[in-house]
Amino acid sequence: MQLTEAATHDEAAELADQQFDAYLCNNRTCEVGLEYGIGGHYESFVFALERQIR
Repeated sequence: MQLTEAATHDEAAELADQQFDAYLCNNRTCEVGLEYGIGGHYESFVFALERQIR
């Protein structure tokens, strides 16, 4: 998982100490990597959009 940490280092630094209503991503591989590297529960923007329109 060191590769994931290295790949998300800049994003993690940028998002540190911030709170968001949603953590969205565009594919499952990205979701897993961001959850591990940055934290937060990432999900597909498609699922979030579907929830909002139903």
